[in-house]
Amino acid sequence: MKTRLRVGRRLLVVVAVPLIALGVLTAVFVSGQREQRSLALNDRALVRAFADAGRAQAALRAEQVLSASFMASGDPATADQLAGARSTTDEAFARSTAGLAAVHVEDPDGSVARLSARYRAMVSELPNVRSLVENTGQDDAVDRLEDLATRADIATEMSTSLAGATSPAIDLSAGLVLDQTMAANGSRFAYAVLVSAPGEVDKVAQDRFEVAGERLDALNLTSRTTPADAAERAILNRARHTEAVRHADGLMQALDTKAPADERPTDSAKLGSDAVAAIMAFDTAQTEVLDLALNASAVRVAEATDTIWMVVAIAAAGLVLTALVAWGVKRSLDNPGIVPPKINDLGPAGADAWINLARRNQGLLDRQIRYLDSLESTEQDPDQLERLFHLDHLATRMRRNEASMLLLAGAEPCRQRSRSVLLTDVVRAAIGEVEDYQRLDLGEMAKANVRGSAAADLTHLLSELMENSTRHSSPETTVGVAGRTTPDGGYAVTLTDDGPGMDAELMSEVNERLASPPEVGPSMGSGPSLGFLVVAALAARHRISVRLLPGRAGGVIAAVTLPMHLVEPIAAPEGGPGPNASPKNAEAHPVVPGQSLPVRGHGAALRAEVGR
Repeated sequence: MKTRLRVGRRLLVVVAVPLIALGVLTAVFVSGQREQRSLALNDRALVRAFADAGRAQAALRAEQVLSASFMASGDPATADQLAGARSTTDEAFARSTAGLAAVHVEDPDGSVARLSARYRAMVSELPNVRSLVENTGQDDAVDRLEDLATRADIATEMSTSLAGATSPAIDLSAGLVLDQTMAANGSRFAYAVLVSAPGEVDKVAQDRFEVAGERLDALNLTSRTTPADAAERAILNRARHTEAVRHADGLMQALDTKAPADERPTDSAKLGSDAVAAIMAFDTAQTEVLDLALNASAVRVAEATDTIWMVVAIAAAGLVLTALVAWGVKRSLDNPGIVPPKINDLGPAGADAWINLARRNQGLLDRQIRYLDSLESTEQDPDQLERLFHLDHLATRMRRNEASMLLLAGAEPCRQRSRSVLLTDVVRAAIGEVEDYQRLDLGEMAKANVRGSAAADLTHLLSELMENSTRHSSPETTVGVAGRTTPDGGYAVTLTDDGPGMDAELMSEVNERLASPPEVGPSMGSGPSLGFLVVAALAARHRISVRLLPGRAGGVIAAVTLPMHLVEPIAAPEGGPGPNASPKNAEAHPVVPGQSLPVRGHGAALRAEVGR
């Protein structure tokens, strides 16, 4: 009875490891995807805030132009237009101010917070500026336009700050060019209204008009080198060639000091209306550009969300299948009214059901590892790539435990290769399946190949022994791994640890089990760990010799000897020494301390090479 309980508990421990690891790797991966989703959501909020700030600035620039027209002409129709423009400006700034509260911007020096405060203060000051406009004539109109321009410049500065706060995945440079073009056009059009007013031309207004034109010319040159995709560039070009913009540009050229005086436009009210139409054309173009950025961020949010659900679904399926297998095995071993039978005595249906469930679980892990491999190949963020490598390592170890369960159930191997594999690749793949892989010191390995039919099983066998050596030795020590050919044409791999060692009686019992593995059943709970049973079964399958030996200065040496029929030595170049002539045929393959995974960047290739 105690034996049966020990067996059940040990099997539960074997199953608990992949369950815990699966939960941990799922939590870590989902956490990373949630960060990506949060970043994409914040980018979307930043683009919306940028769009709201752009619309607010366009409305304020239109108000600036109509204010100039009102101060120049005092026309009642212009006053009605100005009242409507002011209402539009107030609504736009209300949306923009509310949108700023929904974004997160890194602000280590407090500059963004100060700009936000200035932005809100500017909005609250608009009624005072408008009151001055209503009581100002043509003579002081330039000062009032400067007041409006100063406040509009704060809106432009806010747009620039929002564009710089987005992640590298979002490029708002095209939208920023349009925003600055609206700003330059707004000033140019406003002073153009004053320049076109009847009477003597205001010299200050003329100078401001020409400076704004030079600024606009510089922006047009900048836009030609602005990084934009084909869609954005098409929108930029279309905005400059709309009828409203071309008409306004023609009026601006007629106001140039070099143009004939009789061709200069003199209807300031009509000029103001035409200028507002041009500003709105650029505002429409900016909206189209920002819609592209919003769609891109929405795609990123959807991709991150879909990935989270897919990983959770795979993990849930793995948990359910593993739990069902564990429950069935424990019930059969721990039920006091039933003598636990051997796996082969369960009958074809019972044995096949257990093996089928374990293979399904293994298949899910294979799919998860392939998916992680594809994510690793495209990930550019070093921190995210680090997390993916750790998830890959955990999943690989979980798959090894599933393979152990299938082996103990008596299942035949389903993966065999016909092509030979380098023994160094087999050893490296085994290291990649060990939890404490950093402590494995891969030393000299004589060049040789192992037959493909045994590569996957040899990887499994070595990883079990490596796991045992690292687990039963001090964390401050390393476990040496070396390989050499034997005189009879075989190959010997040795694992040397600096642990406390084993007493002679226990070592003798383990070696006996390794040489003659017991059948799976109640008796397997009375001896060494399940790991040695897995090693013994794998060794028996290929006639591999595995023995434990006492180390010279304490610790244990695990000696794995491959028979000649599994080994294919690599021939030396013609005229050179034979493969066993000297240590020159050995290569050093160190595991670099601190390396996140021993097979980083090559994990998928090594797994494919050894058939795992």
